[in-house]
Formats: sequence, C-alpha cells, structure tokens
Amino acid sequence: MPDSQAATAPATYTFRVRILGGFYAPPGARRIWRELELTADQTLADLGDAIPLTFGFDDPTCGRSSSAASPGDRTSEYALLADDPFGDPKQAAQDLPIPHAPADREFLFLFDYGDEWHFGVKLIGTGQPTQPGARYPRLVATHGNAPPQYPEIDDNE
Repeated sequence: MPDSQAATAPATYTFRVRILGGFYAPPGARRIWRELELTADQTLADLGDAIPLTFGFDDPTCGRSSSAASPGDRTSEYALLADDPFGDPKQAAQDLPIPHAPADREFLFLFDYGDEWHFGVKLIGTGQPTQPGARYPRLVATHGNAPPQYPEIDDNE
C-alpha cells in the first residue's frame, strides 16, 4: 500500500475493558481485562456489543453503558437505545460515535441487569491506522481467564 493511502486510513481507538464486579465475578476479577480497537465511524453501542463477547459471554443484548464512575449516577448515562425502558430517556449509545467516548476517565459498562456485570472502560490510545482486511471492533490484547457468565452453583452450599 502506498504511503499516501496509509496516511488517509481511518484511525482506531483502543479501549481497555476490565471486570469491576458482578454477581458471579470471582475474587481478583479486576485483574482480568481485554483491549479492543474500534474505528471512528463506530459507536458506543458497537463497543457495548463487543465487550461481553470478548469475555466469552453469550448475550450482548442486555447491556447498558454509562460514562459515570458508578452505577448510581444516572445523570451522565448512555442507554443502548434512546427510549430506555428502565428510566428516563437518555442519549442513545447507537447515536454516539466512538470519538465521543469519555477520554479523561474510566467509565462504566453495565451488562445484564439481573447479574449486574460491571466493566470499567477506558480509552488508552488513538491514532493507529486501521489494518487492511481487519474487522472492527477487534480484540487486540487480553489478560487473565474470563470467568463463566453463569457458573454452575452448588445448591448444597
């Protein structure tokens, strides 16, 4: 590829996503993380869809993201859809391009309202050109083994 084409390739945004907690989160879950790359034309909804899949979770449809540091701060929350059935209308993640992600702090991604998986999401890099033929979002780094989304529970305990 000539350098002139490489210079015009869209930039990627790299996010580190770590498990903060959840009903089934194991001890030490905060040390389990994934890094994802997305392109500037993708949305926060695309990021939200990719997060559970990179941890091996089955159903990415029950997520909600928030730019807040805690799940209780609903003033800065992004919902998957603008007509969030769980409260007041919010900004829709599907309408917010990746460049609108909070760049100065880790924000919360809440997955599965019942089991409350919490993920911390932080923008850690921008500017790398997209790779020819690569599909985005894409997983670029991992650390630690992901816990099962729904581990078997021993009823005798």
